[in-house]
Amino acid sequence: MSTFLRVDSTREWQKGYYEGLTVDSKGVSLSKGRGFYIGAIIDTEEHEHMWSRIQIKRRHRVETKLIFYTVAVEHLMIQDGRELLDLNEIIQGRLIQPSDLIEKLKILNPKRHENLNDILLNDHKGRYLIYWFELISEGESDYIEGLEIYYAPYSWIHYLPQIYAENKDFLERYLAIFQTVFDDIEGIVDNMPEVYIPKKTKASFLEVLNKWLPIDSFQFFTEVQKRNLLINYHELNQRRGTKQGLVQLITLFTERKPFIVEFKDYKYLSTQKQIYERLYMNHPFGFTLLIPSELITNKARFNALNQIIRNYIPAQVTYKIAPINDYMILDDYAYLGINSYIYQQSDIKLDDTAMLSMGIIGRE
Repeated sequence: MSTFLRVDSTREWQKGYYEGLTVDSKGVSLSKGRGFYIGAIIDTEEHEHMWSRIQIKRRHRVETKLIFYTVAVEHLMIQDGRELLDLNEIIQGRLIQPSDLIEKLKILNPKRHENLNDILLNDHKGRYLIYWFELISEGESDYIEGLEIYYAPYSWIHYLPQIYAENKDFLERYLAIFQTVFDDIEGIVDNMPEVYIPKKTKASFLEVLNKWLPIDSFQFFTEVQKRNLLINYHELNQRRGTKQGLVQLITLFTERKPFIVEFKDYKYLSTQKQIYERLYMNHPFGFTLLIPSELITNKARFNALNQIIRNYIPAQVTYKIAPINDYMILDDYAYLGINSYIYQQSDIKLDDTAMLSMGIIGRE
């Protein structure tokens, strides 16, 4: 396989020059409208270098128009009226807006490729490769996840007897069709181990990985949570049915560590035991999950959490979910002992068994 340059990380994407686009760990995307990206110029330091191909990896979300431009040149100076422009200096210094620079680059007569994921560069000859693309979408666009730019071409014609190389133009282009297909299959085989790595595999393959394990309630988790769930599967499975495992699972779902009160935590108390049993539950195999109310804002979210817990705990265990607020407000005209009572005017006690995250009585 020929040597290639890969652009598929945030750091690599940020070497380019873009306008109206978002660059993150997933790639390049567009929120709405039109965006422009000009890649960092590739220098082979070789006169009249013959380029091979560009592969574009996209994650399709909605109907998105991708217009890709490529051109190979021997020098980086272009004429703009009476002025000479150094393209390398302009791109590195961000001296001209990408949309304006693209208009100036049209003087180089670039090749236009629309909605292609595999671009052949057999007719591109020059030391430098300049490429840019436009994304057009009425909503959130596809992700351009990565580029693979092959700049050291090789041809199957070199494996044939010398007689076939004498008039090779047509035969080389003809063989390139089958060579491209073969190279793609070879690339898939080479990268096969990455398919089974939860962090790197495609979102569509996550469901397949789950069927092999499987993980209960998998459908309630987001894509990022599913990847973390698969990564932590063995640890969660070893802790299945334990408090530590349940805390870890709920933390993955809510992205907040919950607070769990078990019956054994207060069953040996000699005083105020009835209060605890009324507040939580009186069951030898029971627990209460205290969770911030903003994490379960609707019925669907509550039902999902309920199903996740039910599928993870032993059958004989009972539980209840208690949504709690981060703070308590007793209004501006709340007077303890006059118009507000706590346990019939008893004192407020904050000891080792009491927890109050934030309390406000009136205002400062």
